[in-house]
Amino acid sequence: GDPLPGLGISGSQLVCFLVFWALQFWFVVHGIDAIRQLETYTAPIKIVICFVLLWWAWDRAGGFGPILEQPSAFVEGGKKAGQFPAVFWPSLTAMVGFWATLALNIPDFTRFAKSQRDQLVGQALGLPGPMGLLAALAVFVTSATVVIHGKALWDPV
Repeated sequence: GDPLPGLGISGSQLVCFLVFWALQFWFVVHGIDAIRQLETYTAPIKIVICFVLLWWAWDRAGGFGPILEQPSAFVEGGKKAGQFPAVFWPSLTAMVGFWATLALNIPDFTRFAKSQRDQLVGQALGLPGPMGLLAALAVFVTSATVVIHGKALWDPV
């Protein structure tokens, strides 16, 4: 519908926002156990959604070939030739910030480990592989949007 005056969003978007806000508030009021249950049930759903997006990207783009054969935009003659440093350094900073937050919270994740070996194995299995896979899926699906729509759609909204 038409945007509501002063808000710039439609009535249905406002309702969705308020429902989302109410759900978040409910979980905050009910404490860490409610948040833990939310994470327990939604984590597998998120994994399924990631692979559904991968399937969608593969299907709509006509397979992996058209996605993987795209040239870099940063090479000579590309749309962003010579702009690699301007993109790389801010991106690297963002990734360092992302991983730094995780690294600072490692004591929270490992405080109940029974031994040093348990926490080492848990981190070795639970962090690099899944996070790398998620990053690869995100890059692949975003790259597929270039094939499908002619430009990278990185924002789902």
